[in-house]
Amino acid sequence: MKYLERFGECLFNPTEKQMLERDPLLAFSFYLSGRVLVLCDLADEIVANLDQGFSAEPIHGGVIGRADTLMWFWLLGAYEVVRTMHQAKQCFSGRLAADLQDLKKHLARARMPAAKMEKPGRRAPVTSNRSPSGWDYSNRDLLGKRS
Repeated sequence: MKYLERFGECLFNPTEKQMLERDPLLAFSFYLSGRVLVLCDLADEIVANLDQGFSAEPIHGGVIGRADTLMWFWLLGAYEVVRTMHQAKQCFSGRLAADLQDLKKHLARARMPAAKMEKPGRRAPVTSNRSPSGWDYSNRDLLGKRS
C-alpha cells in the first residue's frame, strides 16, 4: 500500500483535532510533517522503480538507477528529519526519543559515504572503483551486502 493511501478518505475543511489525529507530527512542525510526506512519496516511487526494474527480463538498469538516485535524496532527507526531531527530543516521549537516536545512528552509517563522499569513520574519499549501490539481483535489493 502506498503511504498516502493509508488515510482512506480525504478530509474536507478538517478541524485541528482531526488533522492532529491523522498526523500527530503536525503538532511539532507543520513544515517537518510536509517533508515527511515528501519522503514517503519518494519511498513509494523507489519501491515502484525497484519492482519494475528487477521484474524486467533482462533487468532494467535505467529504472533501477532512477531508484538509486531517489534513494540518495531519501537518505539525505530522512537523516535531516530524524536529526531535527532528535534535537527537539524533549518534545517527544522518552521511547520515541530513544527510537530516534537509534534510527539516527543507522541512517548516519548509510549517509556518510553518500553525503560526505568519505569512508565511514575516516576522512578518506570513497574511491572511484566503488560501486555506487551494490545491486543484489537475487534478492531484488539496491543495497546488497558489501564485502
